[in-house]
Amino acid sequence: MKNEIKKSFGKRLGVLLVFVLVYLTFSVTALANSSKHVMAVNGRNVGKNYFDELTSIIQTSNLPKYKNNNKLYKYSYNTDAGLWNKKKKKEVIKKIYSTMDSAFSKNSAGDLSFFYYSGHGEKPSEKNSSRGALPIGHFGMFISDNKNTMDRITFDDLVKKLATYKGKMVVIIDCCYSGCIVEAAKHCLSSKDLNRFMFVCAGSKGEEVQSGRFSKRVVDILKNTSECEKKDLNKDGYISGSELMKDMKVYGQGLTHPFVEYTDSQYKTFPIFSYKVTRNNLLLDKKSLSICVGETYQMKVIAGRKSGMRWSSSNKSIATVNSTGKITGKKAGTVKITAKVGGKTATCSVTVKKSGNQSSAKTNNKLSKKEQHKLYESTIKSYAKSMKNGAKKWNEDSGLKTYFAFVDIDKNGTDELIVRAVNSTMKQTTASTSGYGENTHIYTIKNNKVKKVLGNSTYAPTLGHVNYVRVYKNCKYIDRGFSHLPADYIFYKYSNGILASKPTYRFAVGGWGTNFWSINGKIVSKSYCMKQLNKVSGNREGYPMHKYSASTYKNYL
Repeated sequence: MKNEIKKSFGKRLGVLLVFVLVYLTFSVTALANSSKHVMAVNGRNVGKNYFDELTSIIQTSNLPKYKNNNKLYKYSYNTDAGLWNKKKKKEVIKKIYSTMDSAFSKNSAGDLSFFYYSGHGEKPSEKNSSRGALPIGHFGMFISDNKNTMDRITFDDLVKKLATYKGKMVVIIDCCYSGCIVEAAKHCLSSKDLNRFMFVCAGSKGEEVQSGRFSKRVVDILKNTSECEKKDLNKDGYISGSELMKDMKVYGQGLTHPFVEYTDSQYKTFPIFSYKVTRNNLLLDKKSLSICVGETYQMKVIAGRKSGMRWSSSNKSIATVNSTGKITGKKAGTVKITAKVGGKTATCSVTVKKSGNQSSAKTNNKLSKKEQHKLYESTIKSYAKSMKNGAKKWNEDSGLKTYFAFVDIDKNGTDELIVRAVNSTMKQTTASTSGYGENTHIYTIKNNKVKKVLGNSTYAPTLGHVNYVRVYKNCKYIDRGFSHLPADYIFYKYSNGILASKPTYRFAVGGWGTNFWSINGKIVSKSYCMKQLNKVSGNREGYPMHKYSASTYKNYL
């Protein structure tokens, strides 16, 4: 009897062990087969390059427990392209939803999905009872509630659609009023569905963000190993939403505040990006470099320890390098610049050329002012025609005028040509607040040829979501500040015909009754902010601009 009981127990135990083994094997297999899915939607051409970069990073990030789905679902449309008919707007909305279905409809409960949008954002409206939306098919950048010019995908509809798919969902929104999607989700989703979502937003529900700036900041972080290592607080080789957003700042309509939102605590350390750990390497941003005599270049360390860095030049008569890695060309030739720290070495081959900004300025100085202005004659004529033709497409050509000024901005003997097309009766100066960025161009002369310093080639309406371009007397910077309050004055250095790619100073000056005053992101008092702003800008006084016509232009030749 005892033997039978033992045999029976042994059989049951064996069956149980087999069941446990099968269950564990199935669970591990299911976990290994969990997939990551990516869908990205871009709604306008401005900032599309950063959209493409971030989409690629999202797609290729290798996350623990999730296998990358090689199929990327991506859809782009340009809602600024002009007036769309109702059929086209409906087709775009239908295409977004169908692409979403293609990307996520076959998800399992264990999968992870990314939905990423970059473009315009519409603020909440009582008129259409929305908690914010993605606008479809409005003209220019003026966001209107006129149903005849614009359709929309409300954030309510968007989150309800995303909630129909299985698995975890990371939603990245880069647009004005992006934070509204969190409010929409809390209103429309059940607590069970809401727990599956993480929202990464470019700003709060009341903040306006210039297209692509948030995406650019994220890309800049994720492409820089040292930045990633600073963000990676738990040192696991991955970046969570919370780590990504810690201390992040983005300049849009003033200083905006990107944030991450979730209700389930699992997302606090949940990895959404991976990066390659290269702590033992020393990498410079350039392996080879070409500069001219008198030019400088600031080397950057993109991986490795920065403190205690020692820089050296193999031939100081050709190029020197200071303690921060700033290289200065001295005479024509080739030289090796070396960086050393902690037993690691990195080098950059630098070629110094004779013909550069100095010789170019010297050549230009041989031209008299009248000769310089004569060179610009065909440029301003072409500009005025282009702006007029472009404005007709927007029905804004009535009253459009081209204004111009000759200003030696960098005091090198060459007059720059500043041109602006505006629909205004206001007296124009180079510091006028009607100097919208898309319609203000600056040209200079290099080697007796006209060269564009900045400006788009086509007309864009005088709208509020763009940068101004202002030039001040006694100021070596060009102000490309933002137009909305709190007003941004963003100063880019200009020297010998070259405009810096990154700003030196950013001033946020009041607005919306918030008394928000800052310099380079640091909050300061109003009096100190204005004192420093006036100091940098030379009291913000501009040069007079003249109304253009072919006959009056000859008075300046």
